[in-house]
Amino acid sequence: MARDANGRWYPEGATCLEAPEVNAMAYLYGLSAVAYHGKATRPDWHFTFRSEESRLAHLNMWRANLRAHADRVAQEAANRRAFRHALQIGDVLHYSWGYDQTQCEFFEVVARTEKTVTLRPVAGNRCGPEGFMSTHVVPMRGRYTGPAGRPQVVRPGNYVSMKYGSASPWSGAPAYESWYA
Repeated sequence: MARDANGRWYPEGATCLEAPEVNAMAYLYGLSAVAYHGKATRPDWHFTFRSEESRLAHLNMWRANLRAHADRVAQEAANRRAFRHALQIGDVLHYSWGYDQTQCEFFEVVARTEKTVTLRPVAGNRCGPEGFMSTHVVPMRGRYTGPAGRPQVVRPGNYVSMKYGSASPWSGAPAYESWYA
């Protein structure tokens, strides 16, 4: 048993097959192989194969999957960098959260940049139909219940991450709210 410069285990006498295009390597010995990618010290896999052809096919599939993953990650990063939200000053966001009960909160956009919005909480007004320990609420634009918070990043889909979920543009329909005891 030996370890390479990164602390990865490989059998004595194994042949190192590098794949720099995906920052990966595999150590081949007999009909077996142990493979690593990135800075990992634990192997991605360590298998024994029935033939040299099946080992080569598995190595090629593994490299193709690593390449596809790297391409997806790069595409998602490019999409995030290119994303510009559509929220405008005065838009209302709805945030619904809770367990055993549904809390509704509304926020108005009071400032914006290309990537962020500054939100200020607004009051909600109950508007039937009311059921047992439940109602529907709508925001009361301009009726603020607190100060504006710090700017928050808008995610693709025009939503803002909150403590227990996310706030998204209000649809205009009354929102369901419930309470317990």
